[in-house]
Amino acid sequence: MTVTYCNTDSFLGAWLRGIEIAGIEWFGDGAWSKSKPTKPTKWDYRPNCTMEELWRLSTRDAVFLAAMYSFYNPATGGRMLEELGYKSPGKLATTLGEPQLRVLADLMVAYEGW
Repeated sequence: MTVTYCNTDSFLGAWLRGIEIAGIEWFGDGAWSKSKPTKPTKWDYRPNCTMEELWRLSTRDAVFLAAMYSFYNPATGGRMLEELGYKSPGKLATTLGEPQLRVLADLMVAYEGW
């Protein structure tokens, strides 16, 4: 698999795969549909979750959402991960499954800033 570095389309593709795993309700207004007349952008899918909501999820789901949030806002996402007890990529690797890890890896490779 080839990933283009710092590429908007690659980032959005990985982001959308992450949304499929996590659930659309945690992003944007939770109601974007394919019938929308314009091509979606990452701005249509900003994370929309709070720490209080993360505590109600399984550890895997909460950690994955917090890790995705950290691409949108590194400070807030980092605090979420730390509060969940995840301060290192290695600990993420021990908790998340391959699909989640591949999404995060692809986001890292294609990241060009929010």
